[in-house]
Amino acid sequence: MPTDAQIFADLLKLCAQSKDLSTGKQIHQRIIHSRLDRNRYLCNLLIDMYGKCGSIQGARLVFQEIDRPNPFTWNIVISANAANGHLEEARSLFDRMPKRNSVSWNTIISAYAQHGRLDDACHLFAQIPDQQRDEISWNAIVQACALNGRLDRAQELFDRMPQHSVISSTALVAAYARSGELSRARAIFDQMPDRDAVSWIAMASAYAQIGNLIEVKSLFDRSQTLHRSSQNALVLESWNALLVAYARNGHLAYAKQVFDEIPYRDIVTWNSMLQAFAEAGHVESAREIFLSMPERDVVSSTAAMVAVGQESAREIFAEMPQKNLISWNTIVTIHSRNGDVIGARSLFDRMPEHDLVSWNTMIAAYCQSGRMEDARSLLESMPVWDPVSWILMISGYGEFGDVIQAKHAFGLIPDRDSVAWSAIISAYARNGHSREALALFCRMDLEGIPPEQSSLASAIDACAALSSLALGKIIHSMAIDAGFAWDVIVASALVDLYGKCGRWETAMAIFEKMPRKNTVSWSAVLAARARSGAGGTAAAVEIFGRMALEGFGADPIAFMTALYACSHGGLLDKGLSLFASLSSDFGMDPWGAHYVCVIDLLARSGQLGRSEELIASMPFEPGIVAWSSLLGASNLQADVWRGRRAAEEVSKRSSQEP
Repeated sequence: MPTDAQIFADLLKLCAQSKDLSTGKQIHQRIIHSRLDRNRYLCNLLIDMYGKCGSIQGARLVFQEIDRPNPFTWNIVISANAANGHLEEARSLFDRMPKRNSVSWNTIISAYAQHGRLDDACHLFAQIPDQQRDEISWNAIVQACALNGRLDRAQELFDRMPQHSVISSTALVAAYARSGELSRARAIFDQMPDRDAVSWIAMASAYAQIGNLIEVKSLFDRSQTLHRSSQNALVLESWNALLVAYARNGHLAYAKQVFDEIPYRDIVTWNSMLQAFAEAGHVESAREIFLSMPERDVVSSTAAMVAVGQESAREIFAEMPQKNLISWNTIVTIHSRNGDVIGARSLFDRMPEHDLVSWNTMIAAYCQSGRMEDARSLLESMPVWDPVSWILMISGYGEFGDVIQAKHAFGLIPDRDSVAWSAIISAYARNGHSREALALFCRMDLEGIPPEQSSLASAIDACAALSSLALGKIIHSMAIDAGFAWDVIVASALVDLYGKCGRWETAMAIFEKMPRKNTVSWSAVLAARARSGAGGTAAAVEIFGRMALEGFGADPIAFMTALYACSHGGLLDKGLSLFASLSSDFGMDPWGAHYVCVIDLLARSGQLGRSEELIASMPFEPGIVAWSSLLGASNLQADVWRGRRAAEEVSKRSSQEP
């Protein structure tokens, strides 16, 4: 028969796993009443439970009550602090440890790596005594370098490993795949003596991302051959890997075909298909999968809630037999994303307990709706401040133009990682403070914080705003060194930089080599080509056509750029056709700027009468720019009477507009 201590231990493990802080606290009180609060094993589990539930204060209080903690206890409290963003406290505890083991070193190294402090992680790795540097240590540092884009360093450490593992090999495969170096990724994959589902998914996803579905299927067939004589679980694992590879990269039809062909399905199979439909916005398909599931878990219900509308999500949430922090946080997030901040706060207040995700979800909801005072008030009521909360505040202030408060919030973060620096650099860059953004980027570099995609893109945007090609080239080199040059956000910013600095050939070359493109990439190269002078206008219109053919829905800005190109290139028929398609084919209401481009196009083509007629037919009051275009063209073509009318309209609006 299990003892009380064993029962309490099992219950604490369940609370940690489900992040059930409320029940965990009740069990803690029962332990105290049972006079088992000096039991070292239970104290360790209490620290672990509090840490995983986001209550770092609870973890610290238990730790402080332990007389002569052993290395296992030290490691748990270090891990709890690191996992909750208290990196300096974790390092302080590590330095105070009377005796360290390999777990101690691995815990603090992983913590530094996860917070983007790769140099600190590498420095500590070099200090590990040889007898304590185990496979986990090597895996941790190789993974850290790979995930942070330091591919050369990751490869160097990988080559030095006494024995390659599945974890380190897979980390390199995924990193090379992300950077577009598929041949190197495949070479490492093929050399792996053993592979797990993550390895197969990483390699298959790399091929799926570039649309090479033949290689995806080839990998699957190979995995089936290898696993044919193995357990059924391994065979199912490879089917699931294929489904996930297709689903993650947008090939839903192939994912569904795999789902239909799988000889037997487990909860992972069902959840993978459900999540794929949910993330793609296929509400009815997601609902059908959810209703057909023979069994459901928290993942299933969460995915279904994300897929359906707010009201249906509330119904699913209400019908869940058991709700944990994940389900509560999800329903709060759904309300906030639908702009229902009041509903989100009502649910937040009903939650039995909150973890850091709960607090940050609600703070993010306030920030996204511009209610910064409410966000600040909620942050100040948190039992323990979290760096992520401050980063949300910085992003919120930046979004709504308050860089002073963003700077103040940044100054209050005790341990700034690369994410915090990215947030403040972005806040300054997006609000036109380009020089200050670049100064902050340089400070970050001097403090040894490696750049990430967001900070690199913001710094490149700042260079583009200042037309600083020389500095932009330096940051481009930094992006290459960091392994992020072909990241879609960074590469799009580079296309924009070179385009604005008159280097359209470089902009085009980067664009064509990008492994993945988005609407921002297309808009940037379109603008670069439109500005490029002779021959550029026709090429810009051609790019606009390619954009639509490749499935990237043109946005109003892209239309404006294409119309601008037609205007300056004298492409009258093409420009008028594009303007007509804006509403007829794309269902967009033309902006005033679109009308101005067409007015200018007609005027430059000598059709002043049609240009003036379009001004008169605009669904809103034409501004100075529209009449100025007509005025300039009238003067060039010596149309005195029309020019006089246009000049009167310009004069009238000059006195009205600020």
